[in-house]
Amino acid sequence: MFVFLFMTFLIPVVNPVAKPPKPFFISWQAVKRTRLYSSPLENSQVVSGIVTRNTRLPLVKKLPKKSCNNGFFAKLGKELYGCSSNFAPSLAFPGGTPYFPEKFIKKVWKYYRRTKQKTPLYSSEEAIKSKNPTFLLPKGAYVSFFSKKYNKFNDKLYLYNQDQFLLPFANTSYTPFKYFKGKKYSPTKYNRAVVISDSGAGLFRLPSGRRISLEKRYTWLELIPDQIKKHNGIRYFKTRNGGWVKEARIRRFFLSSPPDFIPPEKNHTWIEIILSQQTLVAYRGNSPIYLTLVSTGKKSSPTPTGIFRIFYKRSGQNIEARKGKNYLYSFAKVPYLQFFKKKFAFHSAYWHNLFGYPSSMGCVELSPVDSKFLYEFTLPHINPGFMARTAGKKSSGTLVRIVNFQGQTVNVRFNSRFLNYF
Repeated sequence: MFVFLFMTFLIPVVNPVAKPPKPFFISWQAVKRTRLYSSPLENSQVVSGIVTRNTRLPLVKKLPKKSCNNGFFAKLGKELYGCSSNFAPSLAFPGGTPYFPEKFIKKVWKYYRRTKQKTPLYSSEEAIKSKNPTFLLPKGAYVSFFSKKYNKFNDKLYLYNQDQFLLPFANTSYTPFKYFKGKKYSPTKYNRAVVISDSGAGLFRLPSGRRISLEKRYTWLELIPDQIKKHNGIRYFKTRNGGWVKEARIRRFFLSSPPDFIPPEKNHTWIEIILSQQTLVAYRGNSPIYLTLVSTGKKSSPTPTGIFRIFYKRSGQNIEARKGKNYLYSFAKVPYLQFFKKKFAFHSAYWHNLFGYPSSMGCVELSPVDSKFLYEFTLPHINPGFMARTAGKKSSGTLVRIVNFQGQTVNVRFNSRFLNYF
């Protein structure tokens, strides 16, 4: 009897009428590229971000009373709301795939080809047969081929570009670049500089003496502070190894203090660009973190000066202009854009290696490696799977100061109410 009662105690009591518990979903997974909003109210929506397909976001709270297109809103993270019709429940943890793979940065030129002549873009094989192109690319345009899709027609190879148009492969070529790469800052009593001349920079025993060595382009130099001499109207700087170098052959890095309105006790990220030197220094509080060369606007399209904030980040987009069916210029899938004023942005420039010289249409261009570092360094942070992110009240953008020379006083160019977000 005792054994029977003991065994009865061990067997769980099952209620055959009870319903099984609802599954607990950790995240919501995007079923397509979709927008996220800063509010669950349709009449006051501001796009806070864009995520790619299969990106998983943390499900914070369902809001069934807040309707959207064929569904309802849910809170999917800090300041982020999405419509249920664009997501599916997932048991996996939040996460996503970077918009550009890591190998893209290491061998970026492999993903692009340059047009050697005016090149037609066709929408289909029928358009090729009828010789009816949808658009025309100019010579020197860049197209990307992230897929291996191609067609053959009349023994000619046609590739699909980033927008799924067909173009003749024979009209394109590629030129690999050896890109400049910045470096992390390390404390030193010397001033940093970089050789930017194509022909290198000679080091002289004295400004009026013979050359003792030739430093290649993009060689980093260390200059002794306040050691400057003039010879025939040309300024020379003394290097750590004792040689003298011409000012015109180098770009010098200057370190600065953050703007007064940033609380000194907080290590906010900020950036300074000195246009006369074509240099960028990234800071955290008073500490310099990273030094690199940039390429800013030419005289005909100057980069604006002032104090700005990064208000929008996008992993990649085409930079182009078109008149009718003719493209004036086209750079496909430009990586790591960070907008700080209207159309002005930081971004990669995979099509040239002119860093240290003004050559852009007003934007601040960086090498692919440097633009990736800066994109990950600045605010708002953008997680894997996010294609775009807008700065908000709780994720305000990194401050950017652009000056013509060190110590220049410039005005704040963003809304003063954002000063309270430091």
